[in-house]
Amino acid sequence: MQRQWRRAAVAAALSITGVLAGLATVAPAQAETMAALDLQLAVASDGTASAVSGKAMVHGTVTCDQPASVSLTGAVFQVVKKELVRGTFGALVNCTPGTAVEWTASATPNGTTPFGKGDAEVSTQATAYYNEYGDSVTVDDTSIVTLSKS
Repeated sequence: MQRQWRRAAVAAALSITGVLAGLATVAPAQAETMAALDLQLAVASDGTASAVSGKAMVHGTVTCDQPASVSLTGAVFQVVKKELVRGTFGALVNCTPGTAVEWTASATPNGTTPFGKGDAEVSTQATAYYNEYGDSVTVDDTSIVTLSKS
């Protein structure tokens, strides 16, 4: 009886060791496949201010090393006739590895003063959602953009 108990205990210990060893060999392989997404954001130094709608149009590119859906959000700030004009924007693009994907977004001014010709500060945030892993990476950029009238 005591021998059977010892055999059962040894078998259980070997079984647990085998399971843990299996986990130890699987975990590093999974870690290697979950490499961090490399996301790059560039905001163009030029944009437009619509004479009709008062909106500011900004644009740029995103690049990545893995397929990802990229959400771009941001704000445009400009002083027009001593008044601060601000507006927010958003865009969504699908990033293809090795390709600079262009994006364009329109910021609607919050008040009654439209965006105008001249320099504006553009604060942009790009968040890429991994297609394969359901994880995300975020990068930020603040740039001076020169708006021309359109």
